[in-house]
Amino acid sequence: MELLMSKLKPDDMPIYDLLAASMSSGDTAALEKLVGKFATDKRNLVLFPTWVLHRAAILGNIDAVNALVDAGVLPDDVRFRGDETDPILSAAAAGGNSEIVRMMLDRHKFDVDAIVGGDVQFRALTYVCSVGFIPIVHMLLEARAKVNGLPSHSNSSPLIEASLYGRYDLIESLCQSGADPNLQDRGESKIPPKLPVLFAAVQGFHRSLRRLLDAGAEVEASGTTVTPLYLAINGGHLEVCRILVERGANLQQDGVGSNGVERAAYYGYTEIVDYFMSLGRGDEGAEPETINENSAYATKAFFRAVQTGLMSMVRCLLKWIIDVNGKDEDGYTAVYTAAWPNNADIVQLLLDTGACSDEPCYDWTPLQIAYDYEDVVRALLNVKDKPKIDEIGPHGPVLFLAARWNSPGVIRALLEHKPNPDAAFPSDRRNPGIGAVSAAILQGNTEVVELLLEAGANVDHQTENGNCPVHFAVLVEDAESSSKWLRILLRYHRNLELRDNQGNTALHYITAETSPLPIKMLVDAGASPNLTNKAGEAPLLRAVIIGNMAVARYLLTQKVRVDIPNLKGSTALHMACMNGSVEFVELLLEHHAEANAVGSSVFGTLLQAACARAAEDKKKDIISCLLQRGKARVNIEGGLLGTALNTAEHINFFAEHVDLFRRHDMLKRKALHFAVGSGRLEVVEKVFELGGYPLTTPTLTAGRPSCADLWVRGKGWNGSTWDEEAWSPLKVARYHGAPQSVLDLLTSRACGIEGCETSVANDENIREYHGQDKNAGSEPPMAGRTRRLSAVSMRSHYTRSARRRDKLFCSACLFELYGVYLKCSSCEEFPLCFKCSGSRRLIHRGHVFSTFLDEFEESAHITEASDSSDTDDSDSD
Repeated sequence: MELLMSKLKPDDMPIYDLLAASMSSGDTAALEKLVGKFATDKRNLVLFPTWVLHRAAILGNIDAVNALVDAGVLPDDVRFRGDETDPILSAAAAGGNSEIVRMMLDRHKFDVDAIVGGDVQFRALTYVCSVGFIPIVHMLLEARAKVNGLPSHSNSSPLIEASLYGRYDLIESLCQSGADPNLQDRGESKIPPKLPVLFAAVQGFHRSLRRLLDAGAEVEASGTTVTPLYLAINGGHLEVCRILVERGANLQQDGVGSNGVERAAYYGYTEIVDYFMSLGRGDEGAEPETINENSAYATKAFFRAVQTGLMSMVRCLLKWIIDVNGKDEDGYTAVYTAAWPNNADIVQLLLDTGACSDEPCYDWTPLQIAYDYEDVVRALLNVKDKPKIDEIGPHGPVLFLAARWNSPGVIRALLEHKPNPDAAFPSDRRNPGIGAVSAAILQGNTEVVELLLEAGANVDHQTENGNCPVHFAVLVEDAESSSKWLRILLRYHRNLELRDNQGNTALHYITAETSPLPIKMLVDAGASPNLTNKAGEAPLLRAVIIGNMAVARYLLTQKVRVDIPNLKGSTALHMACMNGSVEFVELLLEHHAEANAVGSSVFGTLLQAACARAAEDKKKDIISCLLQRGKARVNIEGGLLGTALNTAEHINFFAEHVDLFRRHDMLKRKALHFAVGSGRLEVVEKVFELGGYPLTTPTLTAGRPSCADLWVRGKGWNGSTWDEEAWSPLKVARYHGAPQSVLDLLTSRACGIEGCETSVANDENIREYHGQDKNAGSEPPMAGRTRRLSAVSMRSHYTRSARRRDKLFCSACLFELYGVYLKCSSCEEFPLCFKCSGSRRLIHRGHVFSTFLDEFEESAHITEASDSSDTDDSDSD
């Protein structure tokens, strides 16, 4: 030892090990020599032996402690090697060394309330209460340690630590020493705040809780977010709940907005619920109806238990709930609440207790809400007073609901009680009056369909729209599924020619995705492919309209009448020319479709229909196909459309076939009117060059603008007019805002009327119409020629630009609407332009029209040939 000490210096690190070894071995002499050698000043005392003293106190080496303290080692709270160290007294107390604690208190006068330094502060008494050394607690209390004063950064108190670990004896001692049971900690975390009574309640320490309450602890723990009763219920501590209720705890408010009965029911603590419910019975033997304020909470708890499926809790509460048919605060009955989440056992228990099985809640009966739960349905139906199995209500009968939601088990349970298999749902938004069979087909459940049909469901049951199961089977796009449905339905008696309200049979329910297979099954079973609906459409025409080539090809092999027209006179070939492909046209011509058929629709002939196609890409190919393969005759008349020329190319295309000239259509329109309406100069020039064309032949339609946008510029009468109700091409051009190039071209013809005496060159109105300065000396076309131009004719030639109606088109000429137009009062989709309205009795016989004004563009202006009143009369006739 002497040799070692002579070689060591105070700053050598092995000194720590030597001090610790001598202290641990109990070699007090060596310890004293080491301290005397190296602890010669305060700095060394702090850096070296204080740590050894701390270790000696923890290990209980009383001789080492005495030696170190006698040598002057600091007993205060210090930092050693950067670590936070406990006060020496706290270290001794934590180690349970009562002799050292006593020696420190009596001999060395250690500070009994020394605070542990750091972010979290506490005293020796708090420390020792957490580990539970009762003798040391008593020593500290005898030394008058503080039981209530909390450091500025305290995280706990002696009473909180004792309550947290359920140390009843310590709680007793602390309370006797004056500990405040309502003293809250000052820690940063206040969720929940730390109070002794809260810890005792949440841990279920009923003896500790009772002692705290005896010491004055608040039963509601004011200032906290939760109550002790709330924590006791959450933990399921019945005895703690009893103590708190006896001391006045409020069952109706637990700090988080619920009540004791409801919360206990939620967690399934039947004993606690039973105890709470018994509190309202009053005297022994009182009836359950004496429960007053608790009854509302009991009802809420009861419904919560019913909904969550807590059978034992439901049984418990049924002892107290008088009205098993009562409703919760949302208006639901207990049976309904149990049926909704498929709690079949609870439904049965409620029914056995006398609950009503058929009480509706918001238009749903328990049976309807259980449409997908077989066990619940069986329980509801196996009672003496069975629910109305065919009750429709706003949601449909339960058989329909089970079929719609693919519940074969429920279907079987219902069929055992003989429901009406054809009970329909009249309020279905898409298919009012739909039956269970049709609903099952739409959902794709063959098992349900077969169950219903075997039970006697009508295979031909129709909805309010006239749809039947076969119709819905054809609508299934998957060929295999559709055929599967039809095989099932065709095994039963059925009428394949049943029609819906529009006159459609099953064959009319072709879609673009329909396979020929289900159509073949229907035809083989006897369905007629030639029946037409109310619009006059046969299945072949429907296939052409929707573009189903495969179905159309199959139907054409079944000796169908290929030229059956619809009510508008259009045949399948008309629709193929108008909207279909070249292949469709070739297919129909191959099966002897009439290429010269004339319909009564707007597009009377096939060539007219082809010219009016919206898509330009196949127009020429279809026209060529009709002329070459179908031998279509160009000059056949028909339809409402006159010449609607929009390209000179189409005029040339038909020029060699035209031999009728200067004809007008049924609305008195000639080729020039439609050429002007196109707004294209080359079209107008071509019409003038050729002198006009037959107006009800395909040439009238050939130049018509694309149906895709119909952005045409105008329509009207020939260049000269003698009738104030007539419209000249010039007036049409101006009314529809045609370009100036068209106006210039028309003016040279419009003024060339034989028999006139008026000098056109001197007519100021014509000058102003063309924007010419009447004093500039320039002359309009045909100047010097003498003609007579009546005032009536002048009114017909001049007008202002009309207001365009975006996306509105005349039903007669199919041109865009400008200015004043008329609309049928009963047919919203039948407007007429102002120029076609004069023929409305011919076009739309027996209907009443309303006039819509706001005719002219506000910024447009032109000098009229007569006074404004005359012009207005003319334009608004």
